[in-house]
Amino acid sequence: IILHEKVQVESNLKRIGFQLASMFPLCAHEEED
Repeated sequence: IILHEKVQVESNLKRIGFQLASMFPLCAHEEED
């Protein structure tokens, strides 16, 4: 159960990160470098 919850949290973080990258393209460009 703990591992399953961890996966859900990581999934949510990735989703949030993707949304932030969409709102702030400059951050995405920095990661590309």
